[in-house]
Amino acid sequence: LRALQELTSGKHQSNADNDDGNVSNSCPPPLKLYKNRIVSHNHTTNTATTTKIPQILHLSERSRCLNRDMYDAIQIWQESFPSFSIFFHDDAAVD
Repeated sequence: LRALQELTSGKHQSNADNDDGNVSNSCPPPLKLYKNRIVSHNHTTNTATTTKIPQILHLSERSRCLNRDMYDAIQIWQESFPSFSIFFHDDAAVD
């Protein structure tokens, strides 16, 4: 099976890198590109305090190019759940 990051990358994250090494943003204004957030967990922590349920949010929308309200809502989720990875599934990722 392919890695979750590869499966959810979509067409925007597979674009060529720009000069500073970042993936280019191909969303027309005022839309904003959302990229997956992957949080690495330290597996050496005390198992009595860790959860067995993966801390992953999966979001689905037609495109990674989001309007300001949706983009801002996801930013609030990122702040509210700092230990969660967020994977975005767009049409390109599920084809």
